[in-house]
Amino acid sequence: MIKKKKGVSSQAFDTLIGKNASFEGSFKTTGLLRIDGKFNGDIDVSGDIIVGKEGKFIGNISYVLGY
Repeated sequence: MIKKKKGVSSQAFDTLIGKNASFEGSFKTTGLLRIDGKFNGDIDVSGDIIVGKEGKFIGNISYVLGY
């Protein structure tokens, strides 16, 4: 489920793909991932994902519930 979150501090992120960064491929992480840049590929995450206002995401997400 994709939902909009407000009020999340920038210091709360475990992983950040910055606005000037791009990533292509497979990515695995735990915790809170924020994408402000460009992401093209697959994400395996135990946690939450936030795609920022300027962020771009193309791919698949494998999400573990109960993180």
